[in-house]
Amino acid sequence: MEAFSATLQLDPTLLQGLRHSLAAWLESAGAPIAERNSVLLATHEAAAHAMQTGRTGGTVDVTATKDGSEAFVVHVRSDGVWEQVGPDTPWSGLGLIAGLMGDVSTQASHTLRMRTSLS
Repeated sequence: MEAFSATLQLDPTLLQGLRHSLAAWLESAGAPIAERNSVLLATHEAAAHAMQTGRTGGTVDVTATKDGSEAFVVHVRSDGVWEQVGPDTPWSGLGLIAGLMGDVSTQASHTLRMRTSLS
């Protein structure tokens, strides 16, 4: 199956289109509804944060694949810097994402990698 890929300008009104196209891709990839909903919510939260922290004129890139173990892996990249969750961190969305996805990590401070856990 071909990977999902989308590039968005820093415009929150584009998130609805991202959700619709990612939902269609997840359905065609055979994601059960509960897993699909988790991926959609986590990706929306990550992309919204990437838009808020991105540099003016930048973009947010979202890719999704299904790995060999049948888990879904999503990368959300922007030119902003991802914050870590802590007592002084204003963005609690990373905690939400971690609760929805089985494995979450930042890569090179500009990319958030999320992977679903397998039941």
